[in-house]
Amino acid sequence: GVFYKYALLTFSFFAYFIFIYSVFSALAAVLAIFRVSSWYNTFMTFQNKQDADNSKDNAGK
Repeated sequence: GVFYKYALLTFSFFAYFIFIYSVFSALAAVLAIFRVSSWYNTFMTFQNKQDADNSKDNAGK
């Protein structure tokens, strides 16, 4: 009776907490991937600019 109701309420709270935790964990993983991809984009932009500058220097010689 009463114990079953409280046990079900406790289990429901725990299951909902796990669900919300998994949703926010997935969101955090997606945002981390976007952050790392922006770092890589910045790195490749500088790398390409540096390669272009080196090509201009070598072409002038």
